[in-house]
Amino acid sequence: MTLLISGSPHDIIYPFSEKVGADEVAATPFKTEKGIFTGEGERNCGLKETKEKILKEFLSDYDINPETAAGFGDTEQNSTILESVGYPVAVKPNENLKRIAGREGWLICDDDETVISKVRNYIPL
Repeated sequence: MTLLISGSPHDIIYPFSEKVGADEVAATPFKTEKGIFTGEGERNCGLKETKEKILKEFLSDYDINPETAAGFGDTEQNSTILESVGYPVAVKPNENLKRIAGREGWLICDDDETVISKVRNYIPL
């Protein structure tokens, strides 16, 4: 099962999620008027508190053991997700997440070329 959580607008993330085969999507639903974003959001999925709640519901709904789950993030807003899974991965992290990941011993992937090979070696399949 794959869950994609993003603070980006749902209208942008949903087509991407279909392309990568995500089973569930939680992205920020922004209101539009005549096809133009108003800037008003209904639920900010970019906040770490919101991401944590969404992840807990997903794991519970699908009876997934968090210790066998992998999480990926690029900012400190993803830190609660990474703290909640057995295989946390910081992908091209900002400085704050990089510092947290280093302190916690999480996998850090700084470049596009090695992400897949590093993740394959990190997560037992």
